[in-house]
Amino acid sequence: MKTAGVILDLYDNVGDLKSFFPSMEAIPQSVKEAYFLTAEERERLPDDSFAVVLLNGEDRLRKYACIDKGNTELSIAYFVKHGHKLPLEAQQVTANNLAIACDWYGIEVPDILQKHAFLNAAMTALTAPSLIKNTASKVHDNVAAVRAGDGVVTPRQQQAVGAMMKGAEVSGSSLAPLQPPGDLSQAGARKPSQSNTSATKSAEMRVFNPYVDVTNKEPAASPSEKKASLYAYKGVYPLDTHEQVKTASQYFDENYRGMPFDMKREYAASLVKRAAAIGVPVSEYARSCGAEGYAPAAQLRMAIDNRLLFVDEKRASVLNELLASTEAITPEQYCETLAEFDKLAEIDHRYGSYLMDPVESTYGIDKHAQEEGNSWSSGNDYVTKQQIENYAVTGLKTLTADYGADFAKEFKRDAWGVFNSLPLEQKRRLARAAGDNSATGLHDVA
Repeated sequence: MKTAGVILDLYDNVGDLKSFFPSMEAIPQSVKEAYFLTAEERERLPDDSFAVVLLNGEDRLRKYACIDKGNTELSIAYFVKHGHKLPLEAQQVTANNLAIACDWYGIEVPDILQKHAFLNAAMTALTAPSLIKNTASKVHDNVAAVRAGDGVVTPRQQQAVGAMMKGAEVSGSSLAPLQPPGDLSQAGARKPSQSNTSATKSAEMRVFNPYVDVTNKEPAASPSEKKASLYAYKGVYPLDTHEQVKTASQYFDENYRGMPFDMKREYAASLVKRAAAIGVPVSEYARSCGAEGYAPAAQLRMAIDNRLLFVDEKRASVLNELLASTEAITPEQYCETLAEFDKLAEIDHRYGSYLMDPVESTYGIDKHAQEEGNSWSSGNDYVTKQQIENYAVTGLKTLTADYGADFAKEFKRDAWGVFNSLPLEQKRRLARAAGDNSATGLHDVA
C-alpha cells in the first residue's frame, strides 16, 4: 500500500476540521479540549495509543490517535471520511479499535464502526492472544507521562525509555482555541461508559490489536475519493444518498445554533429540498428554515414586534414598512434587508436570546398545508406527494402485480388522491415502496 501523501487522520490534515465544524461554536467541548500531539510526542507514544498500525515492509505508520475523548472523536470523523483509502482488513481493524476506544470515553459507537467491527469479529486475530496487554491503563500512563515530561511505559516494556517533552497547549488553533489540555486524570480516563451497556459488553468481547500488514495491498475502494453531486453547503455535507441526508439532518439539528444565519439558510434549504425528493424526514425547524416562502403572517409580525423593543421610533417605522413590503419583495430580499437592519441597529448580538435571527424571522411553513397537502407521515414512515406520483409511473408493474391492473390504472390517474383514501396499513406499504423506489434516483422529477 502506498501511504506517501495520503490523508488519513487529523495529523495528516488539520484543515479537514472545517468540513466537520462550520464555525467555532459548532466544535464540541471535548474536541476543543483535545490534546494536540506534536510529531515528537506521537513518535514517543506506544503503538496501542493508535487505532491502527500499518506495517508496510520495513515501514510502520500509526494512525487515528485515541489518547483522549476529543482525539478519539476526531479519529472517528476522519476514518469515516478517509477510511476507504485503507485495505479492507485495515478498515476492519481500525473500526474495531475505535469502537473499543469509544467505550473508554463513553462515546456512542457510530453505526459504521459497528458494521466494520462486526466483520472484524470473523478474523483470526480475535481468537489469538492479544499482542497488547492492559491497553487502557497503559495508554493512560503514557499520556500522563507525556504531560508530566516523564518517560513512556509501553505495554511490553515496563520502564522509562526516555524523557518526554512537556505537552503544549494548542493556543488559538482551530482544534483547541485558548483551551487547556483535556482532563486525563486517573478519575476520568478510559473508564467504560456506564450508560451504554450493550456497547460496553461489545467492547469487552473485542481485542485491541492495532497491527495490520498492508504490504502490497491496495485500498478496498478507489484511491480517488468519490465526489458527491449534491451538498448542503458549499461543497461539504454531501446529500446524494439516504444515509448522507440523514447524517446531514442530524448534524443540522445538533449544530444550527452555532451556524451563521446565512449558512443556516443555505444548508437548510438544500437539505429540505433533497430530503423531500428522496423521502427522508427532517425536523420541523429544518423545514421551517429551509422553506421556500415566507413564514405565516403571525410569525413575521412577532419577529418584528420583538425588534421594536430594542429600537427607537424612527427605526421602528422602518421595521413596520419592511413588514408591509412582503408582497412586493422576495423572501431573500426581505431576509437580507432585515439582517442589514439588525447590524446597523446593533441588535444582531441578541439572536438566539431575545430576537429571532433573520432566517427564523423570514421563512416558515404553514404546518397544516405542509403536512396535509404535500407529505404524509405516521411513526417512522414518511413519504412526499412527489414520491407517490413518481411511483405511480415507474412502479406500475409492481403495483399491477401487488394490487391488480384496475388499482394500478386508477392509482396512476390520481396517485395522491388514491393514496390518501387508503387504510393506514396500505398507506404504510405504499409509502415504504415509494421511498425505496426513490432511492435509485431513476425517476426523480425536477
